[in-house]
Amino acid sequence: MQKLFIFGLGYVSGHLAAALKTEFKIIGTSREAKPNTIIWDGESANSEIENELESADAVLISIPPNDGGDLAYKYFNQVIKNSNIKWVGYLSTTGVYGDHQGGMVSEDTPLNAQNMRAKRRILAENQWLGCVSDNCAVNIFRLPGIYGAGRSVFDALAANRAKRIDMRLNNGDKHFFCRAHVADIVQVIKASLKKGLSGTNIYNIVDDLPAPNADIVEFAANMLSVDIPPLLSEAQANMSEMAKSFYAECKHMQNDKIKNTLGITLKYKDYKQGLAAIWQQK
Repeated sequence: MQKLFIFGLGYVSGHLAAALKTEFKIIGTSREAKPNTIIWDGESANSEIENELESADAVLISIPPNDGGDLAYKYFNQVIKNSNIKWVGYLSTTGVYGDHQGGMVSEDTPLNAQNMRAKRRILAENQWLGCVSDNCAVNIFRLPGIYGAGRSVFDALAANRAKRIDMRLNNGDKHFFCRAHVADIVQVIKASLKKGLSGTNIYNIVDDLPAPNADIVEFAANMLSVDIPPLLSEAQANMSEMAKSFYAECKHMQNDKIKNTLGITLKYKDYKQGLAAIWQQK
């Protein structure tokens, strides 16, 4: 059985680990004790991690970078380069493209990060892209807003945190977000692992229907038969600085590459299908 080492067993990578448990031996890192994990705070090298990497076949990085880039790269890139690892995957963000005022964006669109979080991601991407070799492929997965069971608008409504905000682009059109169900993110990463393409590969993972966040909140509220939160102006919304940074950007992400290169058929083509599936699981 092949071994996949995961830096950062979080929401997406945890779902991936569950999906691959019969095909891969999964070892990962976490900041707290979990089964099949090594506790690692990202602040130093770790001999136990080095030993596991030396016998790994694939590595997935799912931790946030800092000003110096990716922490897994900082402490373990030489171990990975000197190992028999054939596949490196890095979970990045569509934020690296910056704001396009609703315009179309593909994997070939020049990067134009607008905030420090996204600039750090670009640095981390470039660090890992520099690790590509004849024996090891590097795969960058650029992720949008992620949702799934336990992490959806249903949870926000239940916690009274859901807001409908009337944000507009420069041309007056409604602001919208791209998103992806965690199950579709998992199937793309899984397909990349199995396909085994060489060189460097970059994928945008999004569904087929960008939509205003206000529309999603309204749809979910109707499903739950609860009151629809009022539509707020930007001034009324009292957004955090992080929320403001998300709303400061708008782009229509293309997803042709995951379909044409990896043969992906989305399980949830839009938020309506995805939320319906989550609701049925409750």
